[in-house]
Amino acid sequence: GRLGPGVCYRLFSRHTLSAMTPHTPPEILDMDLSPLLLELAAWGVTDTSSLAWLDPPPAAALSVARQLLNELSALDDAGRITPQGSAMAGLPVHPRLARLLLRSRELGVPALGCDLAALLSERDIIRRGPAGTGPGPDIGDRVALLREWRGTGRASANADIAALKSIERVSQHLRRLLGYAGPSPADAAGADTICRLLLAAWPDRVAGLRTAEDGRYLLANGRGARLASRAAVRCSPLLIAVSVAGGDQGEGVIHLAAEVAEEVLRTELRHRIEQQGRITWDERLGRVVAVREERLGALSLTSRPFAPSAAETVPVLLEAVRRSRLALLSMDKATRQFQGRVALLREAFPNDAWPDLSDDALLECLDAWLAPCLGTARTAQELAGLHVAAALAGLLDYGKKRALDELAPTHLTVPSGSRIRLDYTAGGAPVLAVKLQELFGLAETPTIAAGRAGVLLHLLSPAGRPIQVTRDLKGFWNGAYFEVKKELKGRYPKHPWPDDPWSAQPTRRVKPRS
Repeated sequence: GRLGPGVCYRLFSRHTLSAMTPHTPPEILDMDLSPLLLELAAWGVTDTSSLAWLDPPPAAALSVARQLLNELSALDDAGRITPQGSAMAGLPVHPRLARLLLRSRELGVPALGCDLAALLSERDIIRRGPAGTGPGPDIGDRVALLREWRGTGRASANADIAALKSIERVSQHLRRLLGYAGPSPADAAGADTICRLLLAAWPDRVAGLRTAEDGRYLLANGRGARLASRAAVRCSPLLIAVSVAGGDQGEGVIHLAAEVAEEVLRTELRHRIEQQGRITWDERLGRVVAVREERLGALSLTSRPFAPSAAETVPVLLEAVRRSRLALLSMDKATRQFQGRVALLREAFPNDAWPDLSDDALLECLDAWLAPCLGTARTAQELAGLHVAAALAGLLDYGKKRALDELAPTHLTVPSGSRIRLDYTAGGAPVLAVKLQELFGLAETPTIAAGRAGVLLHLLSPAGRPIQVTRDLKGFWNGAYFEVKKELKGRYPKHPWPDDPWSAQPTRRVKPRS
């Protein structure tokens, strides 16, 4: 830095300068906090918020670290250190590797544990080649290469001798910490033994194959990942993904892994495998699907279908209907008529507590009206066959049903004697579509709801086609009727077109023959 007056020369472009951060971010903001959290627990600190931090660690990173230490049995549910956690804190390695070392001692293979811990903490012993020819991800290959070099002093052409020497030093140091000075027996480096050690340290990194063509896997912790290069483990159904780079927002890349047999997995992680019944709605099949699974975190190990009870399927069906915005149901004209009749009375009599039967309101109370009529329904076809109007009628008590029939009738009798259906489906005023000749002599537009709501008249030609829409029947007879008569009388000569519609006999028939 400059210590006095002078000239400062910038040795990089303005663009590079503008992209620079003011200072290097504190390491604690983006590091793995599990070693720190384990050390604090060893000191007796369970509440990190009580400490005076220069830069407080992110809450999300602390949560991830605490969850990992719980999975490694280093901390109990209250955040206190366990005996195993104390032993792990005494080893100068990452908590995962410390758990691996302790497990190797439990299994009687401390030399193998030290070799694995060294291989996983130091630089890769296999050199990277040109693009697309990098080292495979198999950890077993690296153990074999280390043992071969240690026994013969020779290594393959792609081995990094400096890395091998560094790993050997670390392995010997770890052996001294574990109090082991014996040889490294070759038979102790079997694939199953390696997997048992790795599972102790990476129980959350078990990966199940999703697509063999491109080596994509789903990890037990819910992340997606793919293999970094083509290798023998590519088509393995189950892996332990030890080194996974990236993937915070998208898919991770697996650089180191070991193929694991399901039997080994079940033995080592039996306490983490859960039996779950899963009932879902399959959009493609249009039906309820029920399977009983053995799950390891996000991974499904086995899946068998079972027949769920009606009580178990009701919540699934209701959620499927809710997501479909009622599209799975047959909202036929009878249903829309019922909704419209109740809506009209709800508006006309705001103090009479008529229920809101709009689609949005129905979606909010599916439990009240739809659940009781689901019965044994399991498929989209059975849902579409439900009588929705009858289900909605169940929301009205006896008094409300009687009032509905009286105040919002389904039909009106017109002067000709015909009983004409009212259409409540358009919203607003109900529509009465009737032939003009059937209303001769009627002055006032018909009303319902004790006179609080008038109907909207669709006056029809003899052929049933609309010729006038009005709420003012009296005004129509005194004015527009004569224009309609002039236009249609010649087209429909068999029907009456009187000069005085007030005194004419209403009829639904043609004129009698003279």
